[in-house]
Amino acid sequence: MKKVLIIATIEGFLKFEIEDMRILQEKGYEVHTAVNSKNVRIELPLDGIKKHQIDFERNPLSKENIRAYQQLCKLVKSEQFALIHCHTPVGGVMGRIVGHKYKIKVIYTAHGFHFYKGAPLKNWLIYFPIEYYLSKWTDILITINSEDFFVAKKKFKMRKIFQIPGVGLDINTFYYRKNFPRDEYRNALGIGKEDYMVLSVGELNDNKNHVLVIKAIAALNNKKVHYFIAGVGNNRDKYTDLANKLGITDQIHLLDYREDIMELNHSADIFVFPSIREGMGMASLEALACGTIVLGMDIRGVREYVIEGETGFLFDNQVESCMRCIRRSLNMSIIEKEIMREKCINRARRYSRKYTDKIMREIYKQV
Repeated sequence: MKKVLIIATIEGFLKFEIEDMRILQEKGYEVHTAVNSKNVRIELPLDGIKKHQIDFERNPLSKENIRAYQQLCKLVKSEQFALIHCHTPVGGVMGRIVGHKYKIKVIYTAHGFHFYKGAPLKNWLIYFPIEYYLSKWTDILITINSEDFFVAKKKFKMRKIFQIPGVGLDINTFYYRKNFPRDEYRNALGIGKEDYMVLSVGELNDNKNHVLVIKAIAALNNKKVHYFIAGVGNNRDKYTDLANKLGITDQIHLLDYREDIMELNHSADIFVFPSIREGMGMASLEALACGTIVLGMDIRGVREYVIEGETGFLFDNQVESCMRCIRRSLNMSIIEKEIMREKCINRARRYSRKYTDKIMREIYKQV
C-alpha cells in the first residue's frame, strides 16, 4: 500500500485536513501525519491514521526546527512515502525540502502567503524569495484565495497550480436555522432582546486584532453593544486590562474555547473579523452560512465574500473605520437585515466542502 504524509506545524491544524485524509484513504493510500502534538491534540474521526511527533515550532527562526528537520528526514527515509502534502509556513518549507531531497512528489497548500497587497516591505523581502525558490520543488501548489493564485501563477515555477474555495465549509453544520431559540441562548449569555451582540471567533493574538474592535466599542459609546470573543491565547489579560481602562468591562465578554460556534453565530447580531492577515478566514464564512452579517477587515480573501452592503461591510485597520461599520449595522432596518441574511447564506454556499473535495480529488488523481 502506498503511503502519503500530511505535514503541518501543529496537530490542531489537522481538523482542516480531515476530508483530504478521507479522500486519500478512499483512493487506497495509507495516511500518515507529521505534526507537533505536544500542546494541541485532537481526535480524528478516521481510523487508520498514523501520527508521528515532529518537534516543529511555529517561529521559523527557532533552533528547535533544526531538530524537527532531522526528525522529518528520518521519518521520510524510513517510511518511503509516495506523496507529501504539506501545510503551514514551516511545514511547507520543510516538506518541500525533504521531498526534493528524497525525490518524492509534493503538494503544498498555501493558506495565505505572508506577502500580499499592503503587506510590510520586509514580508516581501523575506518570504517572497523563499516561496519563489521552493516553488521549483513543488509539483502542485494550491492557493485558497484569488490574490495568492494570480501572484503565484505569474511569478512562481511550480509544475501546476490550483485554487480551491477555502478549506471547505461544512454546510451540514453551519447553516441558517429559522427556529433557533435565539432569545433563550442570548439570555444564557447574559444579554437581552434590546442588547446588540457583536461576535468574533479566533485566537487571542495580535494578528487576530480583537483590540481594534474593543477600542471601536468604546468609541461607539453605546452601553447596549456587547462584544463576545470565542478563543484562547496570550492576549487575554491585555484585552481585560484594555476594557477596564476604557471603562467598558461589562461590555467585553471573553468566552475562551467554545464548541457551540454555530449557536453563537445564530445568537449574534453581527460577526466581526478584524484579522490583519488571513488566507481566507473560515470563522467568518461559518458566520455567513448561519445568515449572520459579517464586518471584515478589507484584506485579500475576506473581500472575496464580504461584499459591501450585500453580505456585510469592510473596514480598514483604524478604530474610526471599524466603529462606523458597527454603527452602520446598528442602524439597519429589519427588512435590510433579512435581505442581507439571504445574500450571506447564498454567498457562503460557494465555499461548501463539496466544491473543495471535487477539486482535491482531481488534484490527487493527477499526482
